[in-house]
Amino acid sequence: MRSGTTGVFKCAPVRSGVSLPRFTQSPSRNSDSEVGTSVVSFQLAGLPRAFRPAAGPETITCRCQFHLDASLQKFSMSDQEKNQSIIEELTRAYWMELETVLNYLANSVNLDGVRAEEIKKSLAADVTEELNHASQLANRIKTIDGVIPGSEHFVASQKTLQPPADTTDVVTVIKGVIDAEEAAIAQYEKIIRLCDGFDFVSQDLCITLLADEQQHRREFVGFLKEYEKN
Repeated sequence: MRSGTTGVFKCAPVRSGVSLPRFTQSPSRNSDSEVGTSVVSFQLAGLPRAFRPAAGPETITCRCQFHLDASLQKFSMSDQEKNQSIIEELTRAYWMELETVLNYLANSVNLDGVRAEEIKKSLAADVTEELNHASQLANRIKTIDGVIPGSEHFVASQKTLQPPADTTDVVTVIKGVIDAEEAAIAQYEKIIRLCDGFDFVSQDLCITLLADEQQHRREFVGFLKEYEKN
């Protein structure tokens, strides 16, 4: 809850020497909590004359228990802020897809051995699909007034998908692929929730890409079962 938000407080005076009945006011407060206690000050001049002491301070300090109306508990972003948040998350997904292309390509070439052939073929085919994902994301970012960044802004994050030193270590590559797909799934789910009720086109795109990533993950989970068994 942000500073200055008004809530409904049930208050009892804590200042000694002032006798007031319990009452309900709607003061402004400075707190980040939605429920709990707070200390606020009231202008006594705003109370009925019968509740004001004959002599004393102009304000009274109360310790309050508060619970905010549900309509006040949601922080509402402006349309511009919402759009910018979507651009940022789409850009993050864009970088994730491009990094996946780099690592899938590297692993599809580096792996050796008969057991690696099926994995190499699958990764090589996925390179084209992941690059297409990145292209779709870039076009959507541009459409909603974003700017597609250049390589200077790239930060690698797929540690488990790096080509292993042992070029016959197929299981490590498979596990790295699963990690990358799970990260992509989580990112697209995040964007889908963010776009809900606001940007239906970006949401629809991410739903489609999410389905692709789920299918990729399922494929490599199957590979892992087979290769670990052998």
